[in-house]
Amino acid sequence: MGLIDIILLVSLRGIRGGESVYYIGVFWIGVELRGWSESAIIDVIYRLLSEVMRVERLDNIWPIDITDVAEALRDYALLRVLTGLSEELDEKFTKVKEEKEMMLEKILEELRQAFRKLIAKVSRVEELLEELLRETRRSSRDARDA
Repeated sequence: MGLIDIILLVSLRGIRGGESVYYIGVFWIGVELRGWSESAIIDVIYRLLSEVMRVERLDNIWPIDITDVAEALRDYALLRVLTGLSEELDEKFTKVKEEKEMMLEKILEELRQAFRKLIAKVSRVEELLEELLRETRRSSRDARDA
């Protein structure tokens, strides 16, 4: 069986101005390098990463486990869903709050109207009682005078 070239895919994370930047490094390791030691090939890869760091103006770059990226993407997607739900709940809460305020204003106005009617009726009862009192006094005087 003959030797073949190897393509090495490495997930990378870089930092630029405090923000994370993700890359997939594609490294071709030709059969010509079969005599090189593993540590020598790794040194070349790290020198290439240093060059990427300079060209991309990164503060730092390093290989990462791709599952970390997958988990970060999953968390980001979940966060977006939760943010959407939160915004939707805020809208619904605002609508319910506005409806509640309108309902309370309507109830308050109905209570005011009912109170005005009650005051009017109490005033009429008071007038009738005063009239009855006057009539009673008049009748008493008329009975005494007669």
